[in-house]
Amino acid sequence: TTSKKEVAIQYSGVEEGKPLAMLFEVQVSSVDRGACIQEFSQYPGEKEYLWVPCSFVEPYGAQYVEVTKFGVARVVRVRINANLKALTVEGILEAKKQAHLASFKYFLDEIK
Repeated sequence: TTSKKEVAIQYSGVEEGKPLAMLFEVQVSSVDRGACIQEFSQYPGEKEYLWVPCSFVEPYGAQYVEVTKFGVARVVRVRINANLKALTVEGILEAKKQAHLASFKYFLDEIK
């Protein structure tokens, strides 16, 4: 995610003439905001943001159409609710693994 609308427009597909080019306009709060990873970006000077896994993206307000020099893009206003109690991706995979192992154990007990 970028803080620059011009960069978002480049990635939206509007320059290639894609008919459903879309941008998310993210409303942030002091709690629900992404982490700036600018110093790790492959593009010098680009402010990029990441949100925690399992964050909830909720549309709010009216969508609108923005006319750019390349064409038309739909802008969807969203709020991102950062789930601070969510497991990490590794935690989710481990929980899934444990559930599968428990199912398999139950299955083995049933066929004995």
